[in-house]
Amino acid sequence: MCPECSSRRLSLDHGTGIYRCKKCGVTFDKPVEVDKMSPVTIAIIVTMVMVAITVILAAILYSMVVALKPAIYLYTPKEEKERLKLKVKGVVTTRIPFREGVGSISWDNLILSNGKIFTNERKFDYLFYESKNVVPEHGDAGWVLKRRNGILTWNGKSTDRLGLCTVLRDILAKYGLFENEIKDFLDYWLDEDMKIFFGKDEFTFGVFPISLAELDNIFSIETMLEYPEYIRVQFLVKEIEKDDTLAEPEFPTITRSEYALHEWGIIKG
Repeated sequence: MCPECSSRRLSLDHGTGIYRCKKCGVTFDKPVEVDKMSPVTIAIIVTMVMVAITVILAAILYSMVVALKPAIYLYTPKEEKERLKLKVKGVVTTRIPFREGVGSISWDNLILSNGKIFTNERKFDYLFYESKNVVPEHGDAGWVLKRRNGILTWNGKSTDRLGLCTVLRDILAKYGLFENEIKDFLDYWLDEDMKIFFGKDEFTFGVFPISLAELDNIFSIETMLEYPEYIRVQFLVKEIEKDDTLAEPEFPTITRSEYALHEWGIIKG
């Protein structure tokens, strides 16, 4: 190797024993020797690099949160063809109807009619996905859901399953969701197993609404049709240390349209 430019393109004058670099033209009597690594050494280095990459990826996935059962509803005044693409800042773990994809899903050849979604001769009420994604940003506004010694409270007021259903029904209606969507939300999250507890007997959860801009940033949606009524309601539910009542969130002004895209879901922090 050339001592000046490190090029390996060298010529040797066998009469004089002088080397010349074909790249920079420098002459010298002895090239710089480069140690060659044995196959075993190379294998060890490659293994160490792969282990490091695996550890980094595992740390990234561990730091992510889980978007649970977001459901996307599509409404049109007449039968329409649609294609919806969802891009996630993370990894898509579940999708129904099934489509290939890791960081994005493309539901093609959808037929929308009477609030239902048809594809491959099957009918769905909504498109469904779950993902591991980056932690969404949220403000200080929200609600506190707590259970201690078997006593359930919402914002410091004692409640039960029916009371919590009433509170959440009112909140979801203020965000503009339809009655069928609210029913689907409550049937899933506040069933007999109370999935909203995430299997914990005691907890203090902050329930934080995620802004539409942040949802579009983390879970972007592209469609062929335009939906003037575009409502996405997802809550980040995570453990908090203080159980003081949080600031009351501001609810959006709802503009209705015959073309509507609605979504609800919960992100487990």
